[in-house]
Amino acid sequence: MPATVPGMKSYLQDAWKHLMVFKSKRAVFKWCIWWALASCGTFQVQNYVQNLWALLQQNDEAYNGITECTATLIGAIVCFFVQYLRIDWVKCGELILWLNSTISAVLLIVMSQTTSAFIAYILYIVFASIYQLLMTAASTNIATELTAASYGLVFGSNTFVALLLQTILTLIVVDEHGLALDIRTQVILQDKLPDD
Repeated sequence: MPATVPGMKSYLQDAWKHLMVFKSKRAVFKWCIWWALASCGTFQVQNYVQNLWALLQQNDEAYNGITECTATLIGAIVCFFVQYLRIDWVKCGELILWLNSTISAVLLIVMSQTTSAFIAYILYIVFASIYQLLMTAASTNIATELTAASYGLVFGSNTFVALLLQTILTLIVVDEHGLALDIRTQVILQDKLPDD
């Protein structure tokens, strides 16, 4: 029988106990599922949007860096103001997720079909801001239901699942051994990920 590292058994028992929050609190499970799926799709968009912009740029006028900077800045401002929103997330959370996910899908479809880099930049900034707003709301809603000891495990699990899904999606959609779709089709496909 393999030797057990001292404390490993109690660590695994504690981890299992913290993961049971998904079973006992459905709101946490729902927000975590949304977190993983939305993060997967957003990471995918962030990784490949540069390729789309490269197709659209004319006259060597690339504003990719300033677009990313602006998206981050506006996202930070939006996140700051989330605290002032008087929203009952328990009652309206699903509707808000659905509406914003639908808006994000429309933004990605339009972005994938536009011929203007500036329109694509603006749509990306709006898309990223919506994601940051909802991630802040998701983090708050999840954290209010957890004990402090569970934060790292639950949020780490969310990110791990998002990255695992993104890896699978990349292998299927982008890799030459998968579908090897062109960039416009990839952007359209990203909005098809279920967000809630």
